[in-house]
Amino acid sequence: MIDAKTALALGIVNQVVPAAQLEAAVKTLAQNIAQGPSLPIRAVKKALFASEARNSRRLSTMKFANRFVVSCQRTAARGFARFSTSGPPKFQGK
Repeated sequence: MIDAKTALALGIVNQVVPAAQLEAAVKTLAQNIAQGPSLPIRAVKKALFASEARNSRRLSTMKFANRFVVSCQRTAARGFARFSTSGPPKFQGK
């Protein structure tokens, strides 16, 4: 077991908050995820579940398929456009 400061330094986590602020930080993170692109989020969830089951062949297949599907979506184009425009993209899962 490692402490939070070490986990942050190693890049295992990307944020550490005091216990009193944990609930608010979790809600903020959940809202940010919910407003994001649904297809890539779904792909990440499937990959996490596959890796948890230690199914490397299925995981490799899913990574390839997910990259293809996500790159073909209109939301991907909006995501890429985000770098050249101001304001957050409006993901619609299409």
